[in-house]
Amino acid sequence: MRKKYLAKTFAIGLAVAAAASASAQFSPRIGLVFPANGGGSTALGFGLDYKLSALPGNVSAGGTATYWSLVADYYSHGGFSNLPIDLAFNFGSKGLTFFGAGGIEFEKTGGGTGSGLDLQAGVTYALSNLPLPAFLQAKYFLSSKSDLRGIGIYAGVKL
Repeated sequence: MRKKYLAKTFAIGLAVAAAASASAQFSPRIGLVFPANGGGSTALGFGLDYKLSALPGNVSAGGTATYWSLVADYYSHGGFSNLPIDLAFNFGSKGLTFFGAGGIEFEKTGGGTGSGLDLQAGVTYALSNLPLPAFLQAKYFLSSKSDLRGIGIYAGVKL
C-alpha cells in the first residue's frame, strides 16, 4: 500500500513539474509547516505554483491583478504526509497577493493512506530590490484530516 501511495505521489508531482516547466510562469517554494492541532512536529514543506494564463478572470489593470493558478504542495511530519493539489484564485496589488484555493489531497495518516478535499488560504508578499523576483508566503492548510491541518511559512522565487 505504501509503495502505491509513493508511486502515485511521485507521478502527480512529476506531471505538475512537467506542466510547469513548459512555461516561465511557475514559482517553486520551500518552508516550514506548523501543525494547527498543537501535536506532532514541524514539517519541512515545499511546493510549486503554476500561473494559468488562459483562464477567464485574469486581469491586470490599475496596479491590481487577479489570476488563477494551480498549486501543489508536499509536507511530512512524524509519519504523516500530505500532497494537496488545488486550483487557486489570486488577487492583489503592490506586491501583496491574497489567495484562496480548493482541490484534492493525497494523505497518509496513522489510519493509512487516502484522499480527501483540501482548502487553502493565504497571502504572498513580493520582495523588492533583490536580484531575483523572490517572495514570502504564509498559508493555512485546511485538510480533511485534522492531523494534517497547519500553517505554512515559505520563501520562494518566481521563474
